[in-house]
Amino acid sequence: MNYYRYKSIIKSSETHKWYEATKKQKTDKFFSQVDWDNISANVEKLPYFARMLEKQTPKLKPQPAPDEELFPFAKEKEWQKQLKQSDLNIMQTVIADYEEAHRHIRFSRFATSDMKRRSDVERILFAKGMENDYTADELYGLFASMPAEDVAKARQMLREEQFHLMNKEQRLQFIYSPVFSSAYKIVDYEDLFTDSSHNGYRLLGDIICDYDDRNTAQLKKENAVRKDTNSALLNSIMYSYEKDAGTDYEQIIKRSVLDYIRGRKMSGRTALRCAIALGKRQFVYDVLLNYLELELKEDNDAKRKRRIPRIHR
Repeated sequence: MNYYRYKSIIKSSETHKWYEATKKQKTDKFFSQVDWDNISANVEKLPYFARMLEKQTPKLKPQPAPDEELFPFAKEKEWQKQLKQSDLNIMQTVIADYEEAHRHIRFSRFATSDMKRRSDVERILFAKGMENDYTADELYGLFASMPAEDVAKARQMLREEQFHLMNKEQRLQFIYSPVFSSAYKIVDYEDLFTDSSHNGYRLLGDIICDYDDRNTAQLKKENAVRKDTNSALLNSIMYSYEKDAGTDYEQIIKRSVLDYIRGRKMSGRTALRCAIALGKRQFVYDVLLNYLELELKEDNDAKRKRRIPRIHR
């Protein structure tokens, strides 16, 4: 029985209501309630063995191989001193812009502000006994088409006019103000948003604040893409990304970086040595390998052309 109870907890969904225990809480409670010392059947004790194995197994710590084991030039004595400082400076700037471009684009693509107060909205509905009458999606949907400037103004008004201290009549007048004119059928929910029982009046503030936070986050995302810097390379990457938004952004960054390196008349071998000297091995794997392959192919093609004898007529 213990095994099947454990299995049902592990396979249960990660999603849960605010008042329900999380999967971790359920698992911890399960293990604390069972007297494992008095269980003799190994099958029933499997969950305990699995937990102990997980706790006792040390985490693997990767140990990167030394540079000299991976790159032949790193075996040369004092090879780093043979590099030009100007080349090192160029590559240091290139790699810094490469990493900064990733931060900008990842923020613009993935950084979002979830409706953090949604659980509070659900809690209030539950406390009022209205969880079956209204849903959080339904209430949030009323304000989905509200312009960002109106949302920001509504939030400011909620704070300055102290909506939480108003009586019901004053709250009704507040809801009928022009700033909420674009909120879809908000007047049909006036009793819910103005009710003081179980902090029902907080529903309006929570939803407006969530939308305002989301709009602010969205604006930051857009600014992250359009942000001008002193770096020609970074500006070029961000311009290319905004122009070709449907393209894989990794390819956009890589292409821009390689074009920049080629424009500085720097060979792939020199770029490789500089990157390794700067301790940026991952940049080599992600970007320079293609450059080195292309350079090697071009060298081989040039050698073949030199070996082909000319035919005199």
